[in-house]
Amino acid sequence: TQLLEELRYVKDLLIVQDLDGVCIPLVKDPLTRILDCSYIQAASVFGPEFAVLTNGEHEGRRGVNRLVEKAIGSHGQAAKNGLYLPGLAAGGVELQDKYGEVSHPGVSPEEFELLVKMPHRMEVSLEQRLVDVFADLDKKAIKHLTKKSILDTRLSPTINLNGIFSLIPGNVRLQRELQGMVLGVMEGLLEKASMEGLTNSFYLHIAPNLGQEGDHERIKYATSSDIGTTDIQFMINGARKEVGLLVL
Repeated sequence: TQLLEELRYVKDLLIVQDLDGVCIPLVKDPLTRILDCSYIQAASVFGPEFAVLTNGEHEGRRGVNRLVEKAIGSHGQAAKNGLYLPGLAAGGVELQDKYGEVSHPGVSPEEFELLVKMPHRMEVSLEQRLVDVFADLDKKAIKHLTKKSILDTRLSPTINLNGIFSLIPGNVRLQRELQGMVLGVMEGLLEKASMEGLTNSFYLHIAPNLGQEGDHERIKYATSSDIGTTDIQFMINGARKEVGLLVL
């Protein structure tokens, strides 16, 4: 209450909010996420004093814009009434206004081209590894599990382990093995991008992580009380929330 009273008299106020796990509940399948309509309406009242900053994305079939449209029941109304959530997404390289006008400052055509290919590359590499880990599963089941684990976001393609972990609840040893395996897959893809001339274009965002170690984020391996890292994202260098906050 005291904080709200103090903020009432602040003239230059900017509220910057994360989304996943804060305003959008975390779920095993990101395509089933929902966004409360009352939150969307409340955010629009703030006008230029409100922005989002997320590693998720505005556009694409997995984007937050689809959740906004679903919540209010209309695509046209969201754009007409400026109900999209303004701010930075994909860690800071996807900029949007409240009318859903999107731009990608600083992203090169070459980077875009590689990101389009990345979900398929992830799928091929992950499927090969899962065959070794789950020898008792048939080819069809492995393929289904692989596809379910690849989040084909446009600017931050991701391997998500939640679906795989649901098959091995309580098996900490195998959970840790899979976390290390996925990290190896993503590091291999990062190296391949470097060999294709995009040496300083990308990095891996590990979520959740144990902070920074040099230029890399430290993976959080599973324990009996904490599942640890579930997502590893292939991100564009510079797409970091610390930088995005300064931009906003």
